[in-house]
Amino acid sequence: MSRRRVVAIVAAALLIPAGWWAFGRETIPENVWGKAERGDLVLTVEVTGTLQAVGTAPIGPPQVADSFDFKISMMAPEGKDVAEGTPVLAFDTSELSRKLLEKQAESDSAGKRIEKKEKDAAIARETDELRLAEATSRMKKAELELEVPEDLVQSNQLRETRLVFTDAKREMEFLNDKLAAKRHADEVALRALRERKSAADTRVREIQASIEAMTVKSPRAGTVVYTANQRDEKKKVGDSAWRGERILEIPDLSVMKGEGEVDESDAGKIVVGRSRGCDVVMPQPTISRHHLELRALDGAWLAVDLGSSNGTWLMGRRVGRARVVPGDELFLGDCAVVLESADG
Repeated sequence: MSRRRVVAIVAAALLIPAGWWAFGRETIPENVWGKAERGDLVLTVEVTGTLQAVGTAPIGPPQVADSFDFKISMMAPEGKDVAEGTPVLAFDTSELSRKLLEKQAESDSAGKRIEKKEKDAAIARETDELRLAEATSRMKKAELELEVPEDLVQSNQLRETRLVFTDAKREMEFLNDKLAAKRHADEVALRALRERKSAADTRVREIQASIEAMTVKSPRAGTVVYTANQRDEKKKVGDSAWRGERILEIPDLSVMKGEGEVDESDAGKIVVGRSRGCDVVMPQPTISRHHLELRALDGAWLAVDLGSSNGTWLMGRRVGRARVVPGDELFLGDCAVVLESADG
């Protein structure tokens, strides 16, 4: 028998049991079959660490002149999202309000004294000017009488006219000196009163600005976060605060910086991205579903960009593959990833 026949016989022998298996078995019900769907195989790696905002705006007592101790009267609820310019912190203004009333009263008093001084000075000046006019008139009249020839005037009358002229002249000189001195004194007094009023008005404006500054507005849009002190205590309404103390902050949560640790046994190959199937999930809109792969490489890592939309950046340069060492900072979109070894 030739080789070709043997192959044909073997093939026929194999087809017989295969047909019996295919057509001889009972039909399997449809409800026994399972339904398979294509999707991500979720494999996770445990990462421990913290997320923090790249940018934050600390908020505390305002820089108010002559104020060093403050009492909190209002705090925006922690966790509240606020817009730029929203009041988030306020302090008690009762002491400033008291000072404001004092300075406003001082300004009003100085204004009234200025008004009275100006009126009194005007009346006194009018009186002295009237006396000066009368003395001038007497002197001129006597001067005219003295111009008459002496042989036509009696000696007694001439002597009296000379006395009137001399007295009128002296009174004119006295009144002129008095008016000049009084005018100077009034100017000095009024200048002092005006300076006093101006100082009070300036202080009123400063206090009003300080009262307005005691309500602190958010310098940026963000989320209110209370700041804890060294004893892990947070301020509340009614507490005191010193000048320069940080009470809360408004971080920008749109740009976050993550610092975490991955166990060495899981660090052989780590995928970072927005997809839930990634080892490290970062649900930020600027990060691609599968953005970056980190591979262990002799005490360092090999960072491989997985064709992300916004790229992987190292030291200001977009990279496709790059060796990174502990302390290097990678930017995925607008999110930062800092790589550090567990013993560092």
